[in-house]
Amino acid sequence: MRRLAFIAVVLSLLVVNPALGQNTSRAAKREAKESLRKAQKLWKRGDWEQAETFFRRAEELHKEWKYPFAFAEVLYKRKSYKTAWWAMQRAAEYGLPPSQHTRFNRLNQRLELKLFESHSLLELVVVPTDASVRLQNRRWSPPFRRWVDRSSSVLVIEHPDFVPVRITWKHPKGDLVFKEVRLIPAADYGRINVTGGPEKAQVSINSARLGELPSATSRLLKPGSYSLTADKEGFVSHQSTQNVMAGKTTSVEIQLQTESTAIGRLMRSQKFWGWTAAGAGLVSTIIGAVMLSDAATLRDEADEINRNHSSGYEDYKDRFVAKTADIDGLSTGGGTAVTLGVVLIGAGAALLVLDYLKDDTGSARLQRKESQWDILPTFNGVHGVVRF
Repeated sequence: MRRLAFIAVVLSLLVVNPALGQNTSRAAKREAKESLRKAQKLWKRGDWEQAETFFRRAEELHKEWKYPFAFAEVLYKRKSYKTAWWAMQRAAEYGLPPSQHTRFNRLNQRLELKLFESHSLLELVVVPTDASVRLQNRRWSPPFRRWVDRSSSVLVIEHPDFVPVRITWKHPKGDLVFKEVRLIPAADYGRINVTGGPEKAQVSINSARLGELPSATSRLLKPGSYSLTADKEGFVSHQSTQNVMAGKTTSVEIQLQTESTAIGRLMRSQKFWGWTAAGAGLVSTIIGAVMLSDAATLRDEADEINRNHSSGYEDYKDRFVAKTADIDGLSTGGGTAVTLGVVLIGAGAALLVLDYLKDDTGSARLQRKESQWDILPTFNGVHGVVRF
């Protein structure tokens, strides 16, 4: 009841004296006019710092066009063209009476002519409208209009639900440059997350640095295949191809091996010895085949001399011996090389098969019923053991 009575008293006072409810507004208007008067007086005296304070104070007290407009006129005379232009924009927002349009447009045109001599005017539209925008690493808030005195700027636009963009924006001086940027939804992209060790190992995607282990996550990536590398001094580098799918994170775990560990593992690898044996066998077979071919050629030439010689015996003997001297050596060596090559190729193939069929413990075994085959390369050839 007391509260209702109090409200009734206040309402009755307002009815009796309507100006009572407007005292604060009228006081602010009077103070704004007084601040403007002081600002203009200080400006004429040359005390610009104090004058600027009163110009801004007047506008804070009363959001009316004449206060920022008066401020802009003074700023124009001081050649502070950008600050004056923004004051003009505020004056337009507050609403201009029709009688002031010509005066406003005249000053605004003079300002823009001066600014375009050394600046460009940027206008930006961003979708979504609540995205975070940074221009030259400084936050840019709506409305996205700005005078800049350079010919290019770095524009960064980010939003939690969209793919961020980084653009080098070219804008020649003297031009009004407009750009519209529409961000792509993050659901259309994917990521790669890499974990593992050792610490400080460098991780890269398509030769672009991603980060360091133990954990590194990529930016949003278009779906597709990417080359992933990880390396650190003293460790064997890792390289693999990873597929990125839309809306998903591809997880990769990497444990780089020290170079000594990797070499030891390589020396114990059946795959390594299998390919080594097969390669050596192929080379040996080719060499043996060449030697046998040379021996056959020499034998044919010796037969030709034997059939068609017309000189004396001594001359015939010397020519025949010269041709046949290497036949036995080439034939023996070639046959041995071919045989060794075939054996090595067979051993290599067997090791590769065993490596393919190795069990989860890493031991190479080919089990058939109760028997076990072990085939190992030695310096003297191939050693095979069958255990039942």
